[in-house]
Amino acid sequence: MKTSLTKRPFSMANIKTKYFNRLFLDRFFEMSDIDLSCPKIDSAYNELLNFGRIAA
Repeated sequence: MKTSLTKRPFSMANIKTKYFNRLFLDRFFEMSDIDLSCPKIDSAYNELLNFGRIAA
């Protein structure tokens, strides 16, 4: 019986990098008292979450 789920490769380093970036950015914005609801900040936040990840 075949399932419709496809297995895709992943990088554990990418996952660790993304979680580190999230922790670092959240801490930085909290300490800087920067409002994350601004569209420019939200866009930069999402871009910086992927900083340093391996391109596949």
